Amino acid sequence: MELNKIYLGHALEVLKEFPDEIVDCVITSPPYFNLRNYETIPMVWDGKPDCDHEWGEPIHTGQTSAQTKYKAAKDAFTQTCGHFCVKCGAWLGELGGEPSMYLFVKHLCDIFDEVKRVLKPTGCLFVVINDSYNNSNMVRALPQKCMLNIPARLALEMTDNRGWTQRNLVIWHKPNALPQSVTDRFTHDYESVYFFSKESKYYFDQQLEEYTGPINRWGGQKVKGDGVSLWDEGTGQTTYTRPRDLRPNPDGRNMRTVVSINTESFPGAHFAVFPKKLVRPLLKASCPKGGVVLDPFIGSGTVGIVAYEEDRNWIGIELNKEFRDIANDRILRETNQAYNLLDI
Repeated sequence: MELNKIYLGHALEVLKEFPDEIVDCVITSPPYFNLRNYETIPMVWDGKPDCDHEWGEPIHTGQTSAQTKYKAAKDAFTQTCGHFCVKCGAWLGELGGEPSMYLFVKHLCDIFDEVKRVLKPTGCLFVVINDSYNNSNMVRALPQKCMLNIPARLALEMTDNRGWTQRNLVIWHKPNALPQSVTDRFTHDYESVYFFSKESKYYFDQQLEEYTGPINRWGGQKVKGDGVSLWDEGTGQTTYTRPRDLRPNPDGRNMRTVVSINTESFPGAHFAVFPKKLVRPLLKASCPKGGVVLDPFIGSGTVGIVAYEEDRNWIGIELNKEFRDIANDRILRETNQAYNLLDI
């Protein structure tokens, strides 16, 4: 198994070629549901592997309001949600372009089943995922404009049916989020980061963050427990009779689950990239030095760059050759290291 490589191919198929229990952690952001056409070769999902597929008519859905307003350079993006086999029910299409949010969640979890297999028993998984709206009444079971709750549906499937343990939901708040033209709801300025572990006991190195300011509550950082102090009055612990330091660790406090980090971009990419500041604490918490982090949707290569900077090894998978080349060029430029590109 070669490390520090980008493997070109479909995540599900590439992962099946990996040995068991080889990576310490996984940090990734999969394609979002019905957001864009990633221009990759459609894959056959589900159904019977020995079926001589006969594909039905293509399935079409409407455009979201954003897709309608900001059309692609060549033509408007009208989502084509692939084809179903009329014989076995297999679906031919691109991850994120499914005609059903339930099918999308299933396909994501099928990939994470393989991720779980290649994770060590002490391994963790972080999934950055955003939600969508039923703007085109694509999901007939929900009212138009309703949030689809894709992140929550993914988390429930992962814990209820796939054997994962959810440890946290981290909210990535984006202070520089783009304004939205909506006037009948609040601007959406965050993404969800789900923290799963493979087993109930796992590797985790506590991450500390700086204190935000002086403590003014209960009389300051160091309080008395004398029965009459502000500490006793505020907490009701009148029998606690020794001084207490409310900040016993001078290095900081345990990292919180709401983080405010600006989005990032770089020349050459026409899609958003992971901020390094988001990846770094996740990596340091879940992967020891010299360990291996996997990103099965490596995109712009941020996970590989941060892994190099933090003395970890990495493995990336990318389906789109153009994106693969962009990621490799960026990693080479920012780390001065030459990495091989492997086709599976």
